[in-house]
Amino acid sequence: MEWEDVTVTYTNHKYPDLPPYQGTYLSATENASAFESMLAQVGDRIVSYESRRYKTQRLVAFSNWPTTDPFLYPEDITVFFMKCAQVDVEHIRTEDAFLAGQFASYHVYPYYPDYLNYILNPAVMDRTPIWDGKAVTSRVETGPGTPIGSVLRRSDFYDETGAANTYLAYLRALRRHHTMPVVISEFGVSTGRGMAQIDRNTGRNQGHMSEQEQGQALVDCWRDITAANCAGGCVFTWQDEWFKRTWNTMHAVNLQRTPYWSDYQTNGQYFGLLSFDPGAEECSAYVDGDLSEWTEEDKLFDTGTRALSMKYDEKFIYLLAYEKGFANGQKTLYIPIDTTPKTGSTYCENFGLRFEDPVDFVLAIDGRDNSRLLVQERYEVLRAMFYHETHDADAYLDPPDADTPLFKPIDLMLQTATPLLMGNWKASSETYETGDLAYGNANPAAPDYDSLADFIFAGDYVELKLPWQLLNFSDPSRMTIHDDYYENYGVAYITIDTMYLGLTDGAAQERTPLYPAALKGWGNTVSYHERLKPSYYILQKLWQ
Repeated sequence: MEWEDVTVTYTNHKYPDLPPYQGTYLSATENASAFESMLAQVGDRIVSYESRRYKTQRLVAFSNWPTTDPFLYPEDITVFFMKCAQVDVEHIRTEDAFLAGQFASYHVYPYYPDYLNYILNPAVMDRTPIWDGKAVTSRVETGPGTPIGSVLRRSDFYDETGAANTYLAYLRALRRHHTMPVVISEFGVSTGRGMAQIDRNTGRNQGHMSEQEQGQALVDCWRDITAANCAGGCVFTWQDEWFKRTWNTMHAVNLQRTPYWSDYQTNGQYFGLLSFDPGAEECSAYVDGDLSEWTEEDKLFDTGTRALSMKYDEKFIYLLAYEKGFANGQKTLYIPIDTTPKTGSTYCENFGLRFEDPVDFVLAIDGRDNSRLLVQERYEVLRAMFYHETHDADAYLDPPDADTPLFKPIDLMLQTATPLLMGNWKASSETYETGDLAYGNANPAAPDYDSLADFIFAGDYVELKLPWQLLNFSDPSRMTIHDDYYENYGVAYITIDTMYLGLTDGAAQERTPLYPAALKGWGNTVSYHERLKPSYYILQKLWQ
């Protein structure tokens, strides 16, 4: 794991006069910081133990990352990102007794924190270019470091095709700075449905990438690593990790229960080349237009001209809607969903829909390119948790009514340095619509497989899958959902055993009835099977 920048800064401030460590195998140089001296001491002890205990030595490296890289950046970037620390392993030298040697190790992902993108595309256009070597903040404020402009030229920001590529530029900067070999010991992208960062230049984003796109992004990263003359790299990671959390969704889930379900909205769980899919041998359903997996037991209601079925597993709620005359999306359909007894509305102002009971969500199936899930404003978690960031206001001073008829698009936070790109210094956040649904075939066995596909048409049927968190489930293994945010001043949990769903085309004026769907959690007993993603085979072809 990397170290936190605040830990580095704290150590250096607490021990400003710490003498450089002098060891048998590794020592700190005269200009080493206290933290770098500590690293030299730890490394020396590790090498000493191995040399004494096992009569062997191995290469040594210390895992760094961009937030504590050895560079100094322009002042606005330094301030906005709070770039408060530098760690430079050039300040750790090997002694003659250490025969194996050392290399510089960095965890570098394309999307965060992409400092160089804000240098290439500054909001303040008259800022002194970094390649003039005059645009870094003083060393008094940030400590010793290497001005980024001293190791980069403007041409370094572009690849051989002429396209902007700040990932490649950053790798070039690292390689030029170091006298020792440089290994990119972590690089990767996520196939999670949720997204947390955007790589604006190459599109290698943190999340919301298909499994094929993941493979191509890894290939492109590897080619950048070799083009920069780095000594090697390690893909993060071999397998998906259900237990992981991500900053922009962790507020929405029970963090003590994440290993017991597959949260497709949390991108941190899906960096692997190997997927753990629900079900002992196959999933409960595949959104592929093949309806043979659906049975009479799955039906919530059937009028002859309209029907709705539901099933679920550790990753998705699956729906199958039938409407006579639907004809592969020729009609618009709406599926109202009621989960919480605390809030909800019997009227959806957006579409002029009325329901027999209050609903919390409306699923609008409006063609291949305009389908989405909407949430009643009172039950919108983004408003409750990030209103300061999105609207510069307190969400709890004037909360929406419990029965508000307004339904909102479901958005997710993006942690990007918006002001540095847009020049709008009041914009402290950026969001994207995660409730927007993608059309396609989600069966891994299909030749046109798209892991991000949410729904597909099949004549008068539409087959869908919804990730649990999108419906404000905090732990589906125990069927707990979000309570009323404005009673609890944040996310709290309640447990349910039933949700209610309906189906309408919105043509009639009568209220749409809702039908019960029983819910039973699976507790700690989780089913799964392993599957190699297409990204695995893409890398296999690259490296065979």
